[in-house]
Amino acid sequence: MQKRWKLSSTQRAEVWSRWKAGQSLHAIGRWLGKDYLSFILKPKYGDDLKVNAWNWRPTVEFLRVEGIIDDNMAERMTCHGLYADVGVDLARCIGAAVARRLQSMRPGDRIRGDLSVTDAPKKLAEFHKPETIDEVDLYSANYEWLVEFKDFCESCGGFKV
Repeated sequence: MQKRWKLSSTQRAEVWSRWKAGQSLHAIGRWLGKDYLSFILKPKYGDDLKVNAWNWRPTVEFLRVEGIIDDNMAERMTCHGLYADVGVDLARCIGAAVARRLQSMRPGDRIRGDLSVTDAPKKLAEFHKPETIDEVDLYSANYEWLVEFKDFCESCGGFKV
């Protein structure tokens, strides 16, 4: 079961007030003392790798669709509080899958939420205007992130999310 953060009625009112005033989800999360929009990959060897949700979610979806990870692992890798333990063999397999995907991409490309690849600039999401949000474009893993993640997987000895 996913761990949910409980907010008091006062906190909920303040979150709503900040949201209506145009603050970003990231800024509101920082105000709450929680970084909901990022994930930290803790390797067995080397430095932690922090990734924002915008890059992480399509990366995990790519791995799931490719059959590298199953639905359960994908959920554990993308839900705060569930935690995922990626062993050395799976980390290497992930790195190899990402390397194969990178062969058909170039710097500046990104994998969108539907796993299509584009070189078009990411559209600015206006969260106060939900009708303008392109959910497919909102999350996209950029080429530079994928290179960094591939290198991390090749040398980390396994990692925890």
